[in-house]
Order: sequence, then C-alpha cells, then structure tokens
Amino acid sequence: MDFDEMMNKWLDTDNRWADFERIDHSRVTNSRDHRSFLKRLSPEAEIDLHGRTTEESEYLLSEFLKSAVKKGLRKVLIIHGKGIHSSGVPVLAAWVRQYLEVSPVCGETGHPDKRDGGSGATWVILK
Repeated sequence: MDFDEMMNKWLDTDNRWADFERIDHSRVTNSRDHRSFLKRLSPEAEIDLHGRTTEESEYLLSEFLKSAVKKGLRKVLIIHGKGIHSSGVPVLAAWVRQYLEVSPVCGETGHPDKRDGGSGATWVILK
C-alpha cells in the first residue's frame, strides 16, 4: 500500500474527509487554517513512556519520531504520565517537553483532552 492509499484509508475513518475538504490546500503548509486542522486531527501514532527512565525514553522517543517522520505522519501522541506515582519529583513530563522543544522534527505541541490523557500526554505536530 503506497502513501496515498494509506492516507485515503486514514481519512475515510471517523469522517476525517469532511474536515480535510473544508481547507484550502493551495495555501502554504504553515497557514493558520492548516495548523488549526492539524490541531483537530487525531494523532496518527502514539508511544507510551510510563515507567521509563529518561535514558530509556530518549532512545525510544528518538526512534519513534524518526519512524513517524519516515512514514510521513503529521501528528503523534506521547504518553508520559503525570508523575503522581513517582517517588520524589515527577521528571518525565518536563523532560519530554524539553526534548520536544529542541527536536528539529517537532513543531507545535499541546495536551489532548482529559479523556485522551490530558496533562499526562503531549501531542506533537511534526515538521
């Protein structure tokens, strides 16, 4: 299955075509409408880093992002937890934020709705 077929299959789920077709795609990819569309999209892949050290997370997140970019994904979700079960100060959420801020493949970030992880997860729009 080539990329176009995969994209069409993905757009067919959950009526994503309706949102996709409302956008004028002739505009540059960093247009306000395009960013707004990407924010509303569901993540196309996710990684769960619960219980990992920052060293383990660095390797896993790096490989995950490389793979996502290679596959042409536009939005991913990183589940890092809130740190409420950590002994001491929660570190993974802050570490993930710092990692994403300096990553050359990561653009805008945010937290999903509470039902999708809230502050225990971070979505990322890939460049």
